[in-house]
Amino acid sequence: MFLPVKSIESRTEIVEGNINVLPEYSNALEFGANLLLGNISLNPEIYTSLRENIIDIEEYPYDSTSKTNLKRFINAGKGYDYGTSIGIEANLFNGKLNLALSPYYRRYSYSNINSSEYGSSLSLTIFALLGFIQARFDYVSPQEAVWGTYGPQMYSEIAFMTQLKNFSLILMAQDPFRIYKYEINIKGNNYSTYKYNNFERVNLNFVLQYNFSKQFKPPSKRETEIESTGRRMLR
Repeated sequence: MFLPVKSIESRTEIVEGNINVLPEYSNALEFGANLLLGNISLNPEIYTSLRENIIDIEEYPYDSTSKTNLKRFINAGKGYDYGTSIGIEANLFNGKLNLALSPYYRRYSYSNINSSEYGSSLSLTIFALLGFIQARFDYVSPQEAVWGTYGPQMYSEIAFMTQLKNFSLILMAQDPFRIYKYEINIKGNNYSTYKYNNFERVNLNFVLQYNFSKQFKPPSKRETEIESTGRRMLR
């Protein structure tokens, strides 16, 4: 972030550090609670913060002949954040089904921005004899930044995991429902750029792990004779 060197982040993006960036700091106040209602756990939270030297990114064309953009860290003044979130977790059917939901809302203002965002994450875990299956869904609403806007973001994932002795097997599918997308609109004084990312096909990952470490077992008590005194003790 601070070193004045350039690094390649992708085929179309170069990141450059900025030695003039000041550290960001904030004064924050948070209030949360933990409520247990049978098999359902609720964790509501509200917060507010005043931020100074807010760190953001400015992005603009690297040169006039390529499609590469240069990203630099900058200070975008001061502003505030406030928002609320709630974590909901339910263990059903004697712990064989776990449901977790975490919606949130955030209002923020800094530089020339006065906007809000919201989103949620949903996780569903089913425990079976051979292992467990987990599905996850994420959504984030459009967001504003100094350089432009983020479009809505959606993501899904399904994974299966099982363990046999020291072996762990994980099979994961990213974007199985083909809902993932990631849009960015960059707007400057004399230019504009639009980016759109998605998976061309479902991304499958297979992981096989083996744990070489042995399970720790405390040493059993045994009698040890001390030759110098002839006394006996437990160690």
